[in-house]
Amino acid sequence: RTERRFRTKAGGWLPVEVRLKNIDQHHHLITFVDITARKVVEETQNFLLQCGNATSGEDFFHSLARFLAHTLGMDYICIDRLEGDALSAETVAGSFDGHFEDNVTYTLKDTPCGEVVGKNVCCFSDGVRHLFPQDQVLQDMVAESYVGVTLWDALHRPIGLIAAIGRSPLQNRAKAETVLKLVGMRAAGELERRSAT
Repeated sequence: RTERRFRTKAGGWLPVEVRLKNIDQHHHLITFVDITARKVVEETQNFLLQCGNATSGEDFFHSLARFLAHTLGMDYICIDRLEGDALSAETVAGSFDGHFEDNVTYTLKDTPCGEVVGKNVCCFSDGVRHLFPQDQVLQDMVAESYVGVTLWDALHRPIGLIAAIGRSPLQNRAKAETVLKLVGMRAAGELERRSAT
């Protein structure tokens, strides 16, 4: 077994595992297995192992927002702490087109973030700005896609959320949901730790 990358017709790269099986002395069976999902999990786990250490010098949530924007190919990433009765949220990191914005507090009503709270994952693969016409951020950025996860504390109470918003329809929903679920546990722990200090 060996791993290779092949260029797709769309110009991207597809990671595959090449398997060779000897049938007999003159015949061999070669199979190619798409390992994209496995690679996404490995890359996310490697990021989680390396980020937030003392040598990186960058805030964990900023590192996470940068990683998510790159990995998911999304234009806007926000990582929020829920406030009060989960009717509003305060950003702890917000990245828009690769630039970090000042943290803000906003109400969740009439936003897709309001739909996420209390659910493990919430996804709108396309047309999200039409579903939430009162959300001015979605309208201003001409948003098409949204995927978000709730961050839960140790007692399984919602304490925050992570949202990724894109100007294009979401191409790989399973990848986005997998990555957000993986980073969500670490992000929740970090959010809970900071709230306790």
